[in-house]
Amino acid sequence: MNYKIDYDNNSLILYPTGRIDVISARELDKEMEEISADFGNFDVLINFENSGLISSTGFAVILNFQRRRREENRKVFLSNFSKENLRIIDLTGIYNLFQIFNDESDFFKSKDTVC
Repeated sequence: MNYKIDYDNNSLILYPTGRIDVISARELDKEMEEISADFGNFDVLINFENSGLISSTGFAVILNFQRRRREENRKVFLSNFSKENLRIIDLTGIYNLFQIFNDESDFFKSKDTVC
C-alpha cells in the first residue's frame, strides 16, 4: 500500500492510495500502529481522496485504529470518501462512529470546534 503523511497544526494527515482490500489493509494496519507509536500527541485525519473501494477488512482496520487512538485520548477523522464508500459506511452504521468531512478544508475550518 502506498501512502503519504503530512502534518498541520497538531494534526497528522494520512493519505492512503489505491484500493484497501484484505492485503493492503494489513499494511495499513501496520502503518497505523507506527503512527500511534511515533505520533501519539497528534490527532489523525485520514484523507481517502486517492483511495478506491474499501473492503470490510479495511473498515475494520480503521475502526481498530480509532479505538487505539481513543485510548490515547486522541481523535481520528475521515475525509474525501467516494460515493461508494460513503454508501457502505451509511449501510453498515459506522457513519455515526466518526466525524467525516467532505474534504480537508472542511476539517481545518471546523478543527477548533472538533479537537
